[in-house]
Amino acid sequence: MKKFFFVALPLSLALIFVMPRATLAADNSAAPPLSDRTLFHATATIEYIGEGEVTPAGQIWIVKNRPMGGTISGDVLGTYEAVYDGIIKQDQSGAIRGTLDINTEQGDIYGKMNAQLGATSPIGVVVLEDGSPHIVLHGTMSGNFNFRRGTDKFSEIKGIGKLNGDSYPILDTEMTHVIALCDGTSSVFLFTGNPENPIDWSNPVYPSSLLALNGWIRL
Repeated sequence: MKKFFFVALPLSLALIFVMPRATLAADNSAAPPLSDRTLFHATATIEYIGEGEVTPAGQIWIVKNRPMGGTISGDVLGTYEAVYDGIIKQDQSGAIRGTLDINTEQGDIYGKMNAQLGATSPIGVVVLEDGSPHIVLHGTMSGNFNFRRGTDKFSEIKGIGKLNGDSYPILDTEMTHVIALCDGTSSVFLFTGNPENPIDWSNPVYPSSLLALNGWIRL
C-alpha cells in the first residue's frame, strides 16, 4: 500500500485526465489503419497519486497537473504516469483528461487519456500504521486513450482504445482527505449493513486500484 501525507481533495483517478462532456470523445486521428493494426491489452495498477493544483470552487474542485501512476503489465511491461486536469464534484464524480506516458525497457510510449469518474461509495475500513480504522471508498472510471508517438521499438506507434478502472481511496480519520490507495496489499474489512455488527472483521479482502486498457495499435 502506498501512503501519502499531503492534503488530497477528492481522488481524480487515477487515476487519469476537464471540461464539458463533449470534449471527452476519442481522438480517432490516432487510430491505426485496419490493415496493419493489432490488438492491445494492458493492466495498470494505480499505486500513487500526487498533489497537483486543487482549487475549491463552490460545490466542485478544479484540478490541474495532478500526477498518478504505478506499474503496467500485459502487452507492455514497465511503469506509467498520467498527469491530468479535471473538474470533480463532492461525491468525487467528474471528468478528467491529460497525458499518459508509459516507460518500458523496449522504449517509451506517449499518449492522451480522458475519462468520466463515477461517484464513490464507502465499502469498509482499513487499519493503518497509526492504529486507527480508516474509511475505504470505491469508485469507477471509464473513457478513452490514444497513443501518439514513442521511442525505440515504439517510435512509429499509433493506437486507440477504451479504458475502464476501479479505485479504492483511503480517507484520513476526519474522512475529508485521501491519504492512500489500496493496491492489493492492504487488508480491508467490509461493512455488513447490520447495525449490530457493522464491520466484518473476520474476512478481509485485498482490493487493488486498477486501470484496464483495451484497443488497437500499429507499430
